[in-house]
Amino acid sequence: MSYDFGEIPPHLHAGLDRWLRHGVLPGGFLRAVISNHLLLSILRADEQSLAGLPALARWLYTNAPEGSFGSPAVLETWPLYLAALERQAEAAAREIDI
Repeated sequence: MSYDFGEIPPHLHAGLDRWLRHGVLPGGFLRAVISNHLLLSILRADEQSLAGLPALARWLYTNAPEGSFGSPAVLETWPLYLAALERQAEAAAREIDI
């Protein structure tokens, strides 16, 4: 699956993609946005990230998978969810090989 990040500043694409696909924690700005912490998002943003914050918020709300953003808890639960999906896929693949 490939994401179209639209108007999100390009320097944020790789970190956001790694988070959504693999549960790899991004840097401070994206981590603050993902955990829904507006003040930290603003404080940790560079100029481009701050300018792109509205586009990032819109994109997450309309495109990101449910459970991948919105509270501090997702920083722990999203990677666990992705790991569980991977284990299920591996188990299904083993069943097919039998």
